[in-house]
Amino acid sequence: MVSTLLCHPFFFLCLKTAFSSSTHASSFSTTHLCSHEEAAALLQFKTSFSINDTLSNALLCHAKTEYWSESIDCCSWVGVSCDNVTGHVIALDLSSACLSCAFPSNSTLFNNLSGQILPSLANLTQLTSLDLSYNQFSGPIPASIGNLRQLTNLYLISNNLSGQIPSSLANLTQLTSLDLSYNQFSGPIPASIGNLRQLTFLALYSSHLSGQIPSSLANFTQLSELDLSNNQFSGPIPASIGNLRQLALLALHSNNFSGRIPTSLANLTQLISLDLSNNQFSGPIPASIGLGLESLKILLKWGVFLGAMFCGFLVFWCKRLLAVEEVVNARYGVIEQWVLLSRNAWPKVSMVCKIFKDQGVILTAL
Repeated sequence: MVSTLLCHPFFFLCLKTAFSSSTHASSFSTTHLCSHEEAAALLQFKTSFSINDTLSNALLCHAKTEYWSESIDCCSWVGVSCDNVTGHVIALDLSSACLSCAFPSNSTLFNNLSGQILPSLANLTQLTSLDLSYNQFSGPIPASIGNLRQLTNLYLISNNLSGQIPSSLANLTQLTSLDLSYNQFSGPIPASIGNLRQLTFLALYSSHLSGQIPSSLANFTQLSELDLSNNQFSGPIPASIGNLRQLALLALHSNNFSGRIPTSLANLTQLISLDLSNNQFSGPIPASIGLGLESLKILLKWGVFLGAMFCGFLVFWCKRLLAVEEVVNARYGVIEQWVLLSRNAWPKVSMVCKIFKDQGVILTAL
């Protein structure tokens, strides 16, 4: 039973204590700063995974656990960080570590860390940061990850994770950064994810997700970056996205979004980059987008829009930079080139209008 559970890649999640500051213990220490119990737990963890020699030989990753040994202070092991006073293991970074292992879908490892599964880990339950990115972990994220309630950073980028994103992630209310990009998930974003009100960064790029954006994302009032690109999301962008007033980057390109671009995007006055390319939008481009912004880059490549484009929208409302690339207008044809407008080199309105007129696009001046 223990050996099976140890195969669980999240085994080491408990190897972080609640110290806000951390340092690496010196590799030249003459005594073992790391406790015997924690070193033993790490060595057990090491035996639970396989190292992909193909990736290692190709220099695509670094076998961080290969030289872990009980003869060396575990605080000196690659990927391990310890508190330099207490000796507790407070961080474990195994990103790009050539590790392979399936996630047992029925694991209960996180349900009772102080119980009978691994008693030696009873005092190591305050993990705040986890990075398992760029490995070959597969299977679903176990629902029991929701018991790691002290996590502030969770990175599972570029693995082979599958199944639905567990709704139990909503229990991680301390999260500020969540990146699950480049995986093989299925289904929608769980509506319960809206409980993560402290998030400042959310990336689900290229993760095979589908369905509609849950309206609960409007709860992310601290969010500065949101990337849902290259998935299979559909339906309209919810008007409630206008509540995310701290957003600097919004990337929704390469999905199946449809309907009109919501005018509530005009509320996002901190935006620097807005990418809505490669979707199925229709209707007019809201003239209010970009109003009053110091800088903004807008990409609308391959959208299908109706109505007129506005010269004033392009020239005056974005004071530094705005780009519109290859907009397909259902009535007027294709705008083939970018329009880049610089604060220091504004073209004349007549010049901008001529660019569109040459493409057969009718423009309405404000």
